[in-house]
Amino acid sequence: FPGPYVRSDGACAATPPSATQIDAKDETRLRACLSMGEKRERQSSVGCLNNCWIMKPGGKSRGRGVSVIRTLGRLQQIERDSLQATGGEQTTRWVVQKYIEKPLLVHDRKFDLRQWILVTSWSPLTIWWFDECYVRFCAEDYDGTDTENKFKHLSNNSIAKHSTNFNTRCIGEGNMWDQETFACHLRLVGGDASSNDGWTDDPWSDVVLPKMQRAAVNALRSAEGSIPNTQHGCFALYGLDYALSASGPDPWLLEVNSSPCLEHSTPVTARLVPRMMESLARVVVDGSDRHAAGDYGGFSLLYRGPAKAVHIPSYSLNAGTLEVVGHGLISTGDGSVDRPPSRPKTTAAGGLMGVLPAVMSVKRRHHSVSPRKRPSTTSGAATIPRVVPVAS
Repeated sequence: FPGPYVRSDGACAATPPSATQIDAKDETRLRACLSMGEKRERQSSVGCLNNCWIMKPGGKSRGRGVSVIRTLGRLQQIERDSLQATGGEQTTRWVVQKYIEKPLLVHDRKFDLRQWILVTSWSPLTIWWFDECYVRFCAEDYDGTDTENKFKHLSNNSIAKHSTNFNTRCIGEGNMWDQETFACHLRLVGGDASSNDGWTDDPWSDVVLPKMQRAAVNALRSAEGSIPNTQHGCFALYGLDYALSASGPDPWLLEVNSSPCLEHSTPVTARLVPRMMESLARVVVDGSDRHAAGDYGGFSLLYRGPAKAVHIPSYSLNAGTLEVVGHGLISTGDGSVDRPPSRPKTTAAGGLMGVLPAVMSVKRRHHSVSPRKRPSTTSGAATIPRVVPVAS
């Protein structure tokens, strides 16, 4: 079993801690167990012995802050560097996911597919599929053991264009392909590997496209109950990124990007973006309620589910209850104010009594979190300055 072995301290060793000779019978039994594990583990076709993981900061785009890591120590070092850059304040949340170590390569380059989808309603969930995706290539040949060279792993145009090898191979100008070029390539590859599972005469139409659409629907349905429905005429455009495994033309959904890049950075996107925007306007402005009855250009209705009640949890700065205690002020007409008799204590849920709130004390059972400065751990009463209403 060649490859590095990860020790408990996060370091890698070229050989296992202890090697034991096994006989042919045990070897057969062991290989049968491994084969059974591969059948049960759906991601076994994209994994490897390099133990690669991809670490991404939340809320960023264009490959900023993305790293490919192999050890827990490297992950912890990235987190420490992030804290040091912000003065010890935790401002970044990270997404760490298993890296596809055995991707399908084109001219020895790793790539991903960017697909646009349009959501015009979350209840009922309504998804529109754009009829053309495009392929983004890495700028340098793929090497799963070299995790420090981002040009071998990240296909973002904003990253790849800085490589000295950008535009130097037969992939083409802009390091991108359109959908038809990629589909033609898959047909040629499928003809050479027709015996492999999943490869057909037209892998794109028979395998890749249906699985991409199914993954998109399932991903958005998983978030259906946690996103409030938009008002009529509102919409959201998403960019979905897919990768294909080397064992067959099986697409894997990597991430769903909000506010995808729409720059005319390459000849491919310069053609696709205007066409997509015109089709988007037809759906949103001309009316998506007609579903697939109208001609919307590139977008077509992919999925429309049943209407569902969406439960959105209420947002609170603290986990406690906000209580307001105070009195109302009543103007006497001569510029002075009188304090009425004591009124019962009310809460924010029940509404405030009195004409206007005056000297009130706000008590929290737990301290709140200030957006600028973290308060002390001891909760106390805050005083609101006296308010004198203008006589009506």
